Amino acid sequence: MREQIARVFEGKAFLRPLFYGYPGGLRVELAEPGSSTHQFRTALNKSVEICKHVFGPAPELVVCLRTWVEGSAFAARQSLRKLRALGIHIPKQREIWISTSDDGYEDEDDWTPPDPPADWVTIAFPIDITMLEPLLWSACATDFNIEPKAPCSVHLMDLARGVMALPYDDRGMDIVGPNHALLSEIFTTYRHYLLGYDMEIMQATFAPEEVAPE
Repeated sequence: MREQIARVFEGKAFLRPLFYGYPGGLRVELAEPGSSTHQFRTALNKSVEICKHVFGPAPELVVCLRTWVEGSAFAARQSLRKLRALGIHIPKQREIWISTSDDGYEDEDDWTPPDPPADWVTIAFPIDITMLEPLLWSACATDFNIEPKAPCSVHLMDLARGVMALPYDDRGMDIVGPNHALLSEIFTTYRHYLLGYDMEIMQATFAPEEVAPE
C-alpha cells in the first residue's frame, strides 16, 4: 500500500498543509460558529456528507492513521488502542512504517515539531464505507473534550479513483488527488461548504472564468 499511495499521490500524500502541498485540491470549511457541541456536530455532519459522496462508489478504501511517538512503534500501538472504542479494529492486512518527525511538513503556523524529536508511525489498512463515520468522528473531535477519539491524523483514500480526504480537525478538510473530474464535481456540488479564504485558489482551478483578470 505504501508504494501505491506514493505512486497515486506523487509522493505528496502526507504533506501538511495538504491543500497547499498538493495543488489543485479543495479545502472544506467544516465547523460553524456556536457552542463547542454545535461546532463538533456541524463538522461531523459536513464531513460525513461529503465523504459519502466522494467515496460512496468505492468497494474498498484505504485509511492511513499517522501519529508521532518517542521510541518504538509499540508506543503507537498503545495509543491507537482507542480506535477499538470507536469500533475500528486494525486488520492483519496492514502496513506499518516509521519516518522522521518532520517528514511531510512544510511551514505550518499551528504545528510545532515534537521536542525531543520523535518518529511518525503510519498504519495503513483497507476499510469499507461503514467505517467512515467513526473515523471522521475521531478526526473532528481532535480539539474537543470529546471521547472516544484516537490521537492520530486520518487520511482517507480511494487509490483506484485517485482521491484522498484529510479531515485535519473540526475546522476543515482537504480533498486532493489526480482525479480532476471528481474534484470538479465536488467543487460544484459543495461549493457552499468551501473555505472562503482559499476560494480564489480553487476558482483558478475549477472555475477559471470567474477569476478576475489582474
